[in-house]
Amino acid sequence: MDPPDAFGRILGLLHCAALDDARWPDATALIEEAVGTAGSTLTVGEGFGDDVRLHFARILQRGHGREDLAREYFNVYLPHDEGIPRLRRRPHGELVHVPDLYTEDERKTSPVYNEGLRRMGSREGLLVRFDGPDGLRVIWGCADPVGGSGWESGQLRLVERLLPHIHRTVLTRQALAAAEALGAGLAGLLDHGGIGVVHLDRGGRVLAANDVALDVLRRGEGL
Repeated sequence: MDPPDAFGRILGLLHCAALDDARWPDATALIEEAVGTAGSTLTVGEGFGDDVRLHFARILQRGHGREDLAREYFNVYLPHDEGIPRLRRRPHGELVHVPDLYTEDERKTSPVYNEGLRRMGSREGLLVRFDGPDGLRVIWGCADPVGGSGWESGQLRLVERLLPHIHRTVLTRQALAAAEALGAGLAGLLDHGGIGVVHLDRGGRVLAANDVALDVLRRGEGL
């Protein structure tokens, strides 16, 4: 797929996925195809250790959910994953090669790295963590590159370009979930009294706004 064409199509699907979880597989399938990866993961949660609370967790391959792999990883491997605490200490938005999260000895002996990530096809994958409001923790990742020849510079550039858009998609999704407005559609969002919604055209002109947003605009507080 031509990268410029892929990037625009991916953004369109991410915008849809921010409003409706049912569109997330479509977005990830196109990301995986364009990037050249065997799958992807997204985890949204809060807390640490035994007090981790997951709000949203998906492991997908070509847009198909792998609930079997998700259950196995989160129930069996996550509590013992040596790489996750190290990932949490990395800067917001920094793309990390999965092997760099494990010591040389762990890459030889760790059940997580040698069993769990192998089953997920992610031992040579990429991970990034994002900050969210109110202690929200977001981790997104790509599985191994297709072909097994390692990551090429063009693939990494595309992933880097997509990261802020993926982050924004997740934050929008969480705001709508908190307002119980996921999947409401444009008309439903404009009628929703719990969140401010402004509908813009491609040029940034306001096409519609609901009462909450209009109140903010009238006060001159901006968007």
